[in-house]
Amino acid sequence: MPDESIRRYLRSALDAIVSREQDQRLAAVGGTDARIAARIRAMHPMIEALRALSDETGDVAGLTIRAPTQGQTAQVEMVESAGSRHSLTISTDAENRRFEVEENQYFPLSGDRASYIHWFESSEDLLRFVLEMIGTQIASRQAVAGKRA
Repeated sequence: MPDESIRRYLRSALDAIVSREQDQRLAAVGGTDARIAARIRAMHPMIEALRALSDETGDVAGLTIRAPTQGQTAQVEMVESAGSRHSLTISTDAENRRFEVEENQYFPLSGDRASYIHWFESSEDLLRFVLEMIGTQIASRQAVAGKRA
């Protein structure tokens, strides 16, 4: 009989631990959902601006703008005529307090890579940065095309 009593006690203790862990995980998931929803809300104006910019620059060679309507992130990829790649991944920081841009560059001739993180307090500053990058890409392409002509 003592073995049965010990088993019931262990089973009860294990059930209590499992229940506590499930409650904690459900609370954590609920917090994640709230953060994702907040990120989507924070990114919405930027997504809309990038979608409009994509419509305007749709025929620019080497430029791809990905801005999903209900997205948490957006991407801008620029490929130079020599094959080097420059990409921007745009989102908010973990607390949704500011915008974050992960900038990556790849140079195939040398194999070099560079990565940077930029933070912006306002959507205007972020948009200015993105437009500067895209404008530089377009000017670079046009200069190369002008030399060939």
